Amino acid sequence: DVSKTSRSPAFDLALVTRVTDVSDLEYGKFFNVDINPSKGTMIAEFDCPADAWFYKGMTHDQHIPYSIIMEIALQTSGILTSWVKAPLTMDKDDILFRNLDATAEMIKDVDVRGKTIKNFSKCTGYNMLGKMGIHRFTFELSVDDEVFYKGSTSFGWFVPEVFESQVGLDNGKKMEPWYLENSVPASAIKTFNAVDTLSGAATLTAKQPTMARRSSQAQFLDTVHVIPGAYGVHKKGYVHGQKTVDKQDWFFSCHFWMDPVMPGSLGIESMFQLIESFIINTDLATKHNVNNPKITHTPGQTKWKYRGQLTPRNSKMDSEVHIKAVEVQSDGSLVVVADGFLFVDNLRVYAAEELRVRIEAGSSAHVNVLKRAPVSSVAAPVQGKTTPLSMEQLKQKLLDLETPLRLATSSDGMLVETTVGGEEISPVTVADLGDKGFMETYGVVAPMYTGAMAKGIASADLVIAAGKRGILGSFGAGGLPMHLVKESLGKIQAALPNGPYAVNLIHSPFDSNLEEGNVDLFLEKGVHVIEASAFMDLTPQVVRYRAAGLKRGPNGEVLITNRIIGKCSRTELAEMFIRPAPEKFLKKLVAAGKITADQAEMAKGIPMADDIAVEADSGGHTDNRPIHVILPLIINLRNRLHKECGYPNHLRVRVGAGGGIGCPSAALAAYNMGAAFIITGTINQVCRQSGTCDNVRKALSQASYSDITMAPAADMFDQGVELQVLKKGTMFPSRAKKLYELFCKYSSFEDMPEEEVKRLEKRTFRKSVAEVWEETKDFYINRLHNPEKIERAEKDGKLKMSLCFRWYLGLSSFWANNGIADRVMDYQVWCGPAIGAFNDFVKGTYLDVSHPSSNGQFPCVVQANMHVLTGACYLDRVNQVKSKRKLDVDTSDATLFSYKPERVL
Repeated sequence: DVSKTSRSPAFDLALVTRVTDVSDLEYGKFFNVDINPSKGTMIAEFDCPADAWFYKGMTHDQHIPYSIIMEIALQTSGILTSWVKAPLTMDKDDILFRNLDATAEMIKDVDVRGKTIKNFSKCTGYNMLGKMGIHRFTFELSVDDEVFYKGSTSFGWFVPEVFESQVGLDNGKKMEPWYLENSVPASAIKTFNAVDTLSGAATLTAKQPTMARRSSQAQFLDTVHVIPGAYGVHKKGYVHGQKTVDKQDWFFSCHFWMDPVMPGSLGIESMFQLIESFIINTDLATKHNVNNPKITHTPGQTKWKYRGQLTPRNSKMDSEVHIKAVEVQSDGSLVVVADGFLFVDNLRVYAAEELRVRIEAGSSAHVNVLKRAPVSSVAAPVQGKTTPLSMEQLKQKLLDLETPLRLATSSDGMLVETTVGGEEISPVTVADLGDKGFMETYGVVAPMYTGAMAKGIASADLVIAAGKRGILGSFGAGGLPMHLVKESLGKIQAALPNGPYAVNLIHSPFDSNLEEGNVDLFLEKGVHVIEASAFMDLTPQVVRYRAAGLKRGPNGEVLITNRIIGKCSRTELAEMFIRPAPEKFLKKLVAAGKITADQAEMAKGIPMADDIAVEADSGGHTDNRPIHVILPLIINLRNRLHKECGYPNHLRVRVGAGGGIGCPSAALAAYNMGAAFIITGTINQVCRQSGTCDNVRKALSQASYSDITMAPAADMFDQGVELQVLKKGTMFPSRAKKLYELFCKYSSFEDMPEEEVKRLEKRTFRKSVAEVWEETKDFYINRLHNPEKIERAEKDGKLKMSLCFRWYLGLSSFWANNGIADRVMDYQVWCGPAIGAFNDFVKGTYLDVSHPSSNGQFPCVVQANMHVLTGACYLDRVNQVKSKRKLDVDTSDATLFSYKPERVL
């Protein structure tokens, strides 16, 4: 659980769906394990999606990258090596698994879209060489019982120190790529910006746009140098490419867990990208009369060798290919053969031989550029004053959100702004995005609020900053001791005497006193908006809060002064907030003198909540529900219950959406699905007003959408409830899961093996169980005033173990929020996938802490949220332009028609 040993690739590089058979195993004493690592056969399968990212990113929909074929072929070896216990022969906690070399043969280029690829892998040998374990395999890929790719390969198990001073292919000698070492004259070099191929300035692929790669995920180079003619080691042409290492690149989080390294296959893929660049920019297809050319694979043998690696700690990568042959086939197609090398910080670490790319004639329909379908109707003649618009001018017009815009296509096909006629693009402001009733109810300027992150991460400062801008913020009171809640509430009310603000009321199923104490405080201090979260059922306290705020108006109408936003992710939980308060609770509250009989009567005719915040794939407690599934379900449920309960229109419960909203596109999508408002959460934690430390903020600012995982929750640990946390840079998730594993396996600490207890004390607690128990007792007796639980735990070993494990789970978030330096690897950071979208959105802008324009400051919560909303308004206007079929406007240009935070709002 705590080892940094390489795991199987994940997310977009998880290319084994299932293992169907393991055989040929030999048991006995081998090295220091009970199974022979040299023997074993495994059959695995990969269900290849027809719309996988790697198809969408390549030159056409039928072409699978060679690197993906390599990964499918090799990943089963990674599972088989662990099955036969090769890692255990190393007897080390942290070891790395790396491919060393292979000889592979493409037998046939087959279409595997939507099919199951079968991998037959076999161990052919295992040897220990000093600090290394060398494992050899053969592999064979087939589809529909036809073998299309096969080969042999070797892998190594290494201690990490081996790579601290990697020597590469040349015994540590550093060198420049071939064209610099050989002083190729600048006049012979054609230089291209490879990244621009994705944004419209497709100079690299201008000669053959149908052979361009179609997404950044399939691009592995920033700059390309094409040198045709008698250059390269074979005197038949040479291509070089360079890439600045992006420490947040998508593949690092996929390959491997706690051991980020670029897959060697993607380094090989960069060489294929170079060959494609050579083909395009030497115009081979035209010279050889290959019409509508497309890239394919071709039969033949390829070899590769790796003697080093590329990790986020490196600075640059150079890739080069030396053209070896251009072969004309009998069917008129071409095959280009090349050898390649890859450098990491000027150390040559990869070599590849006989890389092959085939160019064949495609159908006339084979194009990569999506074009607007012909329009049957013709735009009316343009009248009034017209002004021609460039794409940049159009963007500036659309950014003027409050000004209507009329567009038309002139008789000579130009886009023009007109004063009369044409197509109207309506203004869209922040207030237009959601339900105006939300803004009126809470006195805010935007249909959104910043959600409560517990333990004060959604701090008083954050709520105050948002409130002063007219944005509703919810204070994260959950998990905080009462004196800190009082202190923070006082600070908020002093700064925002008239609001807007909300305070979180979190369900406390195991401590009803805590929930009651919070409601007492809220009623005493006049808190008129709460965000009720984690409620698995309604409780007397949340009903009391709602009912105690009811009174009669001058005409006998019901006035609601205590507002509730019910946060939930399931339909049955939403239903309890949409229906009136349960009568059983109202009767008990009246009997106890907590509410009046008239308040109970009024409560029977109103919903429990004014708003439902549908929580999708969020940080912290979450069911990981897809927002596009759960939001429409709860909206439809609301509509049915509104009619069933007979509520008047002004009591219609609004439904908003949160979880996964980190950029303008996600916000607009939520509004377009019917969300009355949106909720942001994870993205606010990276802001400077949040109640966490700069170490956590920095980690969050560097995280991608895939740097998250689920881990046991402190508040519902015994029930196996999990929450979503950051996994990058911390061991908390694995250690927390280990605690739950121990809890399920043993009945007490005394039942646990002594070795397990010692490991727990050394690696996780970092103090003895006895010391942890003393601190736990002090917390429950003196802080929670619950000595009864300690008395029960003294007699119940399972409960004692649970409380001690909760000691770690509870403190881990405290260590993170307070920046406790010696507990960095135990930080529990609640985080959802929205952080990746937000970081991508702000990258290279003043909201990016790593960009010079930020002055080293983390973003302001107001600016972060206002730019998400403003960007959503802008994209709504872009969509209006797209919907006007009489306008001939190419709105696919990523540069012109994407929104970036460029100025302070």
